[in-house]
Amino acid sequence: MEIHVEPCCPGLLLLCGVPFRQGLVPAGGGLQALDTAGQALPLWWTQRASWPDGSLKWVFAHVRLSADSHTVRLLPHDRGPGSEPAGVELEQSDAATTRLQVDGLCFTATAAVWEVRSDRGAQVSWRLAVETAPQQEHGGAYTLEVVEASPLAPLLRLRQTAAQGIRFDHLLRLDPANASVEWQQRSSFLGPEPCSLRHLGTRVALGPEAAEWRFAGAPAPRASLLLPRPGRMVVDGQAEQAGRPPVLLRSEHGSIELVKGWQRAPCGVRLEEGAVAVDFY
Repeated sequence: MEIHVEPCCPGLLLLCGVPFRQGLVPAGGGLQALDTAGQALPLWWTQRASWPDGSLKWVFAHVRLSADSHTVRLLPHDRGPGSEPAGVELEQSDAATTRLQVDGLCFTATAAVWEVRSDRGAQVSWRLAVETAPQQEHGGAYTLEVVEASPLAPLLRLRQTAAQGIRFDHLLRLDPANASVEWQQRSSFLGPEPCSLRHLGTRVALGPEAAEWRFAGAPAPRASLLLPRPGRMVVDGQAEQAGRPPVLLRSEHGSIELVKGWQRAPCGVRLEEGAVAVDFY
């Protein structure tokens, strides 16, 4: 199987599903990933389906790209007993704290806050704030599970199990090679009574050292950017105007980008002392 990658960006992660014809990768066999020059690439994969003879039919793979990954080849490889590569596991330090550590990146979940630390010195913590009309309880305690146990970029799920009120489901992709976290969330309103979402946001605390954050793109606000509806923006509290700027902040330590689906609005970002306030709705 050959996968063509353009443009080729070294260090980025390729996520893909890969089919195999019957018998090509026998039961107990493994896989290897090679770049254009035939050099091995970091690979993690998990079996999603098999043929009647036990051979691989469909796998989901993570591949870390190199500078010469214009073509990525996934080939059979004899691994011996235990075909799938080892994955990461959660650590329960106490009844209220769960962590996952992978290659210099550590995610910690407690009842009060979620936090990611990098051995490069970066640190970020956050938690949701919710306001509805009428006000409803939301979800209760979170459970943490590993959805994709890849040491290259594990995917975690934080989910609530409440049967009434508002329930949140969060997916977090940790990328230790790039010291990054991708956070997606989904909210469900459960119950027979009408309920309106008034505000959904978070305050992202950044540390341990204070950083000077700046908006990227044009225009470049000094303190706040609000997208009240599709195609409109409010810069630093001034008059509303037409525009579709990226919601992107950068500092010497990293960047924060808000990617909002469904017409990219409403949402907003405000700079605060030692933190960034993000309004999803």
